Amino acid sequence: MIFEAGVIFLFGIILLLHFFYLFISSTKTKKWIPVKGKVLISNIDCIGYIGEDADLSYKAKIEYQYGVNEESYLSKKIFYGDYIRANMPYRAKKVIKKYGKDEIISVYYNPDNPKKSVLETGVNPIIYKILFISFCLILLSIVIMMNESFFISLMK
Repeated sequence: MIFEAGVIFLFGIILLLHFFYLFISSTKTKKWIPVKGKVLISNIDCIGYIGEDADLSYKAKIEYQYGVNEESYLSKKIFYGDYIRANMPYRAKKVIKKYGKDEIISVYYNPDNPKKSVLETGVNPIIYKILFISFCLILLSIVIMMNESFFISLMK
């Protein structure tokens, strides 16, 4: 049981580090430069099992084009953490409504690396799910280890 708790703890730490990466990267986008771009693809990406026990997850799939210094770029990143899926299609529908095909949009690009861009700057609340899950896993592993050590002490 100690091994399993260690694996859960390690996974929680990895998720926590990933949260910090997303948080820092997202915060930096607030200083990125806006340019006009055009949406090329706007649809919902749905994966999962279809049937009696449907377990589907949805994500908006947006691809856009923008130009910087007479160079053209393509990107799919809406915000840092946009790969996180949800089982609520209305969120994805809301995003594709906001960024419809052929619409002219504001794209924010990294002045140090124009290939990097986002459509929404700042920290998106969805990445806090990663923080919450990481804390839950870390707490769970601590509870498992404490219970294990409690039962071991009872056996002595």
